[in-house]
Amino acid sequence: MTTPSRFRRAGVLFFATALSFSLAGCAAHSGTPAPGTTSRESTEVTSPQAADGRQISIVHALGTTKLDAPARTVVALDDSWADAVLMLHGTLVGYTETYTHGTELGAYLGDLPEEFGAGAAIVGTPREPDFDAIAALKPDLIVGAAETGGEHYQRLSEIAPTVLSEGAPTTWKSRYLVLGKALGAEGEASAMLGRYEEEARRIGGEINAGASDPTISVLRFQNGPTRIYAAGSFPGTVLTDAGLARPKSQRGNQDFIKVTAEQVADVDADRIFITTSPLGGERSMESFRATESWSDLEARTVPADDAAWTTSESLPGAYAILDELARAFHVDGPVVPEGLARYAGAVRNER
Repeated sequence: MTTPSRFRRAGVLFFATALSFSLAGCAAHSGTPAPGTTSRESTEVTSPQAADGRQISIVHALGTTKLDAPARTVVALDDSWADAVLMLHGTLVGYTETYTHGTELGAYLGDLPEEFGAGAAIVGTPREPDFDAIAALKPDLIVGAAETGGEHYQRLSEIAPTVLSEGAPTTWKSRYLVLGKALGAEGEASAMLGRYEEEARRIGGEINAGASDPTISVLRFQNGPTRIYAAGSFPGTVLTDAGLARPKSQRGNQDFIKVTAEQVADVDADRIFITTSPLGGERSMESFRATESWSDLEARTVPADDAAWTTSESLPGAYAILDELARAFHVDGPVVPEGLARYAGAVRNER
């Protein structure tokens, strides 16, 4: 039954839900980068540590990090990690200024920043963290992406235990399990991901039943080559979780495919979700609109939130994608964790 808000809420489940991930490990030495492992497809998660004095050991993209006890305070060096800390009810004491949200935490996070990140300080940018500011916060844990923070790993590790993950879109879920382990909340993380996957399957099933298994394209206009987001991208993983089909050219494991105005027919699908970068996106779109093929496709296009679909790589973004899919196909939107605001509308309103 369709609810008036179309974006129902439910409390976060605090019990373990069966959830299976293929998360490969790597050989690494404690506190030091492992040779040849600066790029990996996932972060290893082992079984939860009992509260018996044993260290919590996490193997990640640049080494093995050990914690003597579950972390309570965290500095996050990119948006997706900050989102994860707040979603798991960790205490966020510091985060970086980013292209997506500037110095503000995303409005889509609803009440979570006020409850679990009140007073959090800006600590530079993902590529240029402010080491003195981080040290002053005395965090129990520093988290971020190897691509942006890798060169600073040793210095960050001297301040606090540091976990830097591979940022491949297809492995975005692993950071929740890794962080859950570090916070002593691995069961909650597993349950949260399990609930999201249940919602994705439900929404995708209703869409497939009502629209006869439609195909979905995701097209981004930006300053530079226009992109079709394929199965290996972040939105591609959400569409896969929902069981929604892609055009044949978009089923590979690649993140995105560059496309020119002359190749506009390659984006053809039953629904084409269009995102537009705030930097040059509208200008790029004009060249596509000028083609003869565009008029045939335009009736099947759906405007979509750029930040949610292409840059969030987080549970709030995944829920936003599910919501926009549900709206486009007139099915019930997802049940989201308590405290999380509606992503797409909140992001649009804050710009």
